[in-house]
Amino acid sequence: MLQLSLLSSGSRANSIFIASESTRILVDCGLSAKETEKRLQSIGSGLDEIDAIIISHEHSDHVRGLPNILKRRSVPVWMNEGTRFGTGESIPPPLRCHLEEFTSAGSFEIGDLKVEPFRVSHDAEDPVMFRVASANSAIAVVTDLGHVTTTVLASVREVDAIVLETNHDVDLLFGGPYPWYLKQRIRGQKGHLSNEEAGELLVDLANYQHSLPIPRRLQLVVGAHVSERNNTPSHSLAALQAAWEKLQTDYQPEFFVADAFQATKRFSIHREHSLANFFLPLQANA
Repeated sequence: MLQLSLLSSGSRANSIFIASESTRILVDCGLSAKETEKRLQSIGSGLDEIDAIIISHEHSDHVRGLPNILKRRSVPVWMNEGTRFGTGESIPPPLRCHLEEFTSAGSFEIGDLKVEPFRVSHDAEDPVMFRVASANSAIAVVTDLGHVTTTVLASVREVDAIVLETNHDVDLLFGGPYPWYLKQRIRGQKGHLSNEEAGELLVDLANYQHSLPIPRRLQLVVGAHVSERNNTPSHSLAALQAAWEKLQTDYQPEFFVADAFQATKRFSIHREHSLANFFLPLQANA
């Protein structure tokens, strides 16, 4: 079993709590140490229980809280070489003794968790996202990417839950207040996923899971990194649910949209298999 809570998700700050039976990690730490502690306590945990932190890339909304968190809790911090370079002096030299390095195309273990990084297309030094697995369950974290590559698709298919970027609604983005260069950056190949693009990835994931010899049921879909100006939680949720409805399944995962202002509940992920009554004919409708 795995447990998951998004402590914060959005352009302000990003931090995700993932726990197995014996290991607890944070994926990114954009919140202050004080706020991280507060939100961990709101889900029945705390910084003193965290075994490691893994960092996806060096943008401030993903690493801003790291120095002060390390002053309060001495834990290993895993990042790749590019991210280590990109953080520059944002992590003071005395704290760099905590850093561990992973390769972007490899995997590593933290306690009983297996962490598999995979590269994404984003405007950072060497950005990655993660598949985190225990013996029986797996979660994919897929945010901060401009488009869905074959690497992303291959990396997220065998999971039981997915944290999926639904950054913007295209119409709201282009009708909104951002200057043109920023709109182009968001919509670019190294920007962020739209609601519709997230829905397309979800359809591909569900089709693949249905094709497995023992089909896999996706249990949880969390819309994440939702823009406060170019999207709304209701737009994000509607897009994800509409994509799923095209599949004509006889079941539905739990859908949820995270935000930057409070931690989500603590979701529990149990892997399930089912051969009977799994899908109706599975082709996305036009």
